[in-house]
Amino acid sequence: MTTRILLFLLFLSPIGGTLIASDGDFNSKDLQGVQHFLPEGSLTQLDALPEDSAKVDFLMDLAYALEYPSPDSAIWLYDQAQVLAEKVNYQIAKGRCMLYAGIVNSDQGNYDEAFKRYAESSAHFEKIGYSTGVAAAATNEGVIYNYLGQFDKAASKYMIAIEVYEKDDDKQRLSYALGNYASVLMELGQPDQALIYFKQVYDLSLEVGSESDVSSALLNVGHAYTVMEGKIDSAFVAYYEAERLAISSGNHNVLYLSNNNLAQAFFLAGEGDSAMFRARKTLNYAELTGNPYNVVNAKQNLGCRELEFGSLDSAEVLLKSAYEQSAEMNMLEQANNALECLAETMAGLGKYEEAYEYKFLHLTYRDSVLNTEKTQQINDLEVKYQSAIKDREIAETRLDLASEAQGKRQAWIGIGILFLVVIFLAVSYTQRKKLHERKVANLRNEQQIASYKSMILGEEKERIRIAKDLHDGLSGMLAALKMRMSKAESDEGLIASVDEVSGEVRRISHNLMPGSLERYGLIDALNSWFTDINSAKQLEVSLEHMGMEQRFEPHLERMVYRIVMELVNNIIKHAQAKETMVQLVRREDLLTITIEDDGRGFDTSKEYDGLGMKSIRSRVDAINGEIDIQSQEGRGTSVYIEIQL
Repeated sequence: MTTRILLFLLFLSPIGGTLIASDGDFNSKDLQGVQHFLPEGSLTQLDALPEDSAKVDFLMDLAYALEYPSPDSAIWLYDQAQVLAEKVNYQIAKGRCMLYAGIVNSDQGNYDEAFKRYAESSAHFEKIGYSTGVAAAATNEGVIYNYLGQFDKAASKYMIAIEVYEKDDDKQRLSYALGNYASVLMELGQPDQALIYFKQVYDLSLEVGSESDVSSALLNVGHAYTVMEGKIDSAFVAYYEAERLAISSGNHNVLYLSNNNLAQAFFLAGEGDSAMFRARKTLNYAELTGNPYNVVNAKQNLGCRELEFGSLDSAEVLLKSAYEQSAEMNMLEQANNALECLAETMAGLGKYEEAYEYKFLHLTYRDSVLNTEKTQQINDLEVKYQSAIKDREIAETRLDLASEAQGKRQAWIGIGILFLVVIFLAVSYTQRKKLHERKVANLRNEQQIASYKSMILGEEKERIRIAKDLHDGLSGMLAALKMRMSKAESDEGLIASVDEVSGEVRRISHNLMPGSLERYGLIDALNSWFTDINSAKQLEVSLEHMGMEQRFEPHLERMVYRIVMELVNNIIKHAQAKETMVQLVRREDLLTITIEDDGRGFDTSKEYDGLGMKSIRSRVDAINGEIDIQSQEGRGTSVYIEIQL
């Protein structure tokens, strides 16, 4: 898989209009069919608006909402807004409607129509003296040329935008235009030249003060270093800094991109375990962004990596999901990549019929991606596929063919198919051998895991017993003692000491078994504990969660709580961190826990398995989990845990 370049595409978003309730004569009946895609009551609001600039803005807002679910309706609505904008002399909005309709056409692959709309908007913006609009039209034309591989034309369009923004001293938009121009240089195989512009983008972003733009610029700087020979260490520096900023600001999109880029960099550096760790985190952050395109990309990349590492069952689940979603969203390249890995995965699992089907689909999608007409090739593949279904019959009966020429042709087909089967069988044997070895290793570990479970269950029971004894017994005795001392007018310092002891008993009892965990569940208990930590100014802890609406079994909740508690306590004691992010994500039958801090980190190549880490690892093992710890001195620590539910 290739590392993606983060392109800064300048798409001007529609401006939200102020709703003014009054009579209007705009008929919104034509939008009834897509009403379910729009905010509730929006058509009623639309009909109530007078025919003025506010109504134009509102129409553009509605069109923007329809761009993904109903692009044809969005274009139609932009056209209606354009007519109204001309009527009320709202000239900038008129040009924007042309521009936005061009963007929707471009997204649908209607490039000729998109170019036409962009040219119209550019001419209109130039006529009214709106240079920002001229630059925006040029930028979007450049995006299409870039996609079509016409990099010289893309560069010339981006240069138009650069000249406009330099003249207007618009530093933020200039940084976007320079980023686009640098992306063309990357496509032309000139990363050293691209790096110069990406660094300019970084400097401008720092000057403008947008942390999100700074992070994005760092990702592009890192990508340029990644493809330059001998610069992988510089790439890691840029990616880690982008990640640090994103953790601080809670920017899920940058965290998704930084982890994706780190995964690619680790693969290039030959560090497979670290690459898989980052690839799994990429999927977590992709889901937190709420962007289905990010999720598909992350699933496809992770699925292909799972295949490379021999985790075929995981690869099958991820790749099938990625293919289905990408096909539904018409993401041809992602569907093609997922199918290629999926065909190999099915072959490795011995599911040859499915392997043939996915290979055929992959070739079909590949032709669509390349935009070439290979109908005859597809027909040939259809014949081969039908022949492959009958490979056993060919091998067993050695059919007598009437025609010698036909016999030779069939023989060659049979040999080819048998050759494929031999390859599939070889792959299958290798994969089954690996599976067998894993099963043997698992059996060897079963006794140890069972021992862990018994030990930890015993610990939990003892914790509960001690907590109850402290709460019900010792706490009550201390309260009674305090009352007797008060009546006897004892020394106030002694009473204060009793109060302090009582508080400490309550704290210990809570740590042993927090009542909120039993009553309200894992998320509430963690929130309560993190609030205490934040109030004490020990550490700033933030909690993110997704898919955690349903509670787990009490035993699992207690175990997860203990694991998180011990990891955060380790950060407080040893990491010298200022901020920590704790993330819990549940996807179907998988729970993932990610804990990241900005502390001093440590060298993972050295022994780091003290009593605390041994306890954490044993707890993770006891609940069928896996743990991966990544850290570098001076760059914080990241812990990732997967638990099969």
